Amino acid sequence: MTCDAKEAICSAVGLSVLMGIALWGCSKAEPYLPPDPFYYFASYPVGKNPTTITTGDLNHDSFTDLITTNISSNTVSILLGNGDGTFKDQMQLHVCQEPRALAMNDFNEDGHADVALACSGGDEVALLLGRGNGKFEEGARYPVHRSPVSLAAEDVNGDHHIDLAVALRNDKVKVFLGTGKGELRHR
Repeated sequence: MTCDAKEAICSAVGLSVLMGIALWGCSKAEPYLPPDPFYYFASYPVGKNPTTITTGDLNHDSFTDLITTNISSNTVSILLGNGDGTFKDQMQLHVCQEPRALAMNDFNEDGHADVALACSGGDEVALLLGRGNGKFEEGARYPVHRSPVSLAAEDVNGDHHIDLAVALRNDKVKVFLGTGKGELRHR
């Protein structure tokens, strides 16, 4: 391959360079490895075996916060953002049996982010109602009679209240309709 061909590859690859493709420069015998854009990362401890993570503003400071489900410790971990890409140490909240997945939305329409949990060990869905300061209070629990594995929270029936769709391990989806008061009813 000629030097001109190598430079053309360098130009054509563009963003792929950031994904770790090795390119040979004209004056070097060794491949050129660009700096890894994910090299400078931080790691934060959470509960045992985190299975789901989502982002939102849990304390109304306009910074992105994180929340994980931790299936083996029956907890969720809340990491409040500092606004600079870093996070405070986790706050763990003991919740239901084997929280596998979560969905965030405002189920009681108070302006604070709430969380629905798929509790696969208890065959139920649990609500955590946000206080607006990064903390939650336990809401209602709803049996689903088969291990829930995933959730989606959105207004599915057009009544302007957040509803909850729950994927179950028996190849079914159960839909709960929201009341706007932090409660759900089975459709």
